[in-house]
Amino acid sequence: MPIYTRTGDSGSTQLGSTRIFKGSSAIQALGVLDELDAAIGIVASKISSDTAKCDAVQRIQAILYVIRTLMHNPESKFSTEIDMEAQVKSLETEIDRMDEELPALTDFILQGGGGGAAECHFARCVCRRAEQVLWNTNDAVPLYFTYINRLSDYLFTLARYINNLHGSKEICLHQPLSNLRFCKSCTGVLCTCIAVAYASCSVIRWAKTPSAVLWSRVMQGHTMVLVGCEGHPM
Repeated sequence: MPIYTRTGDSGSTQLGSTRIFKGSSAIQALGVLDELDAAIGIVASKISSDTAKCDAVQRIQAILYVIRTLMHNPESKFSTEIDMEAQVKSLETEIDRMDEELPALTDFILQGGGGGAAECHFARCVCRRAEQVLWNTNDAVPLYFTYINRLSDYLFTLARYINNLHGSKEICLHQPLSNLRFCKSCTGVLCTCIAVAYASCSVIRWAKTPSAVLWSRVMQGHTMVLVGCEGHPM
């Protein structure tokens, strides 16, 4: 039996017992939750060697599937089988447990890392977008919002936990910005002179925007970023 049905070629799809427009808020919510599920699946593939963490992440995928099912069909058997309050509490417990093993967070950090950490950060961004879309959906229930909100915190903490586990030092925001200086004519206003600072690199990089030209020069293994507007090059 083929996977395609051709019934959605006209721009509508089946949601419960009703066919609705594929661009509706409900379908957008289901779509971004599906995207979040896939992003977390990438995280699971990156941390597969850690059985406990991988199992926890795959359980989250299952919960996201349940949420999508309940949004599609509130009368589903999952409505009585899944305790969403307990799932929220489970996330909070795991966040607290990981946080106990992490250094205190005293600055904003740059997103990235190895071993699945960067993928966690990306999944967290998708999670935040999913939360925003859900708030525009009348079919969602408050506990869904709570779970998705807590999930973004979990993914952020998991990224830090993975980096810490692999000995990857977090790069705080002030580190790359410490080598940044503006041309005098720009008066350091970011909205008129766009600055992009690189923490370290091995080649000279440049970027041009409609309002600014940016140069970066390698100096002793670190980057000195020289910024000037088009009218006042450094």
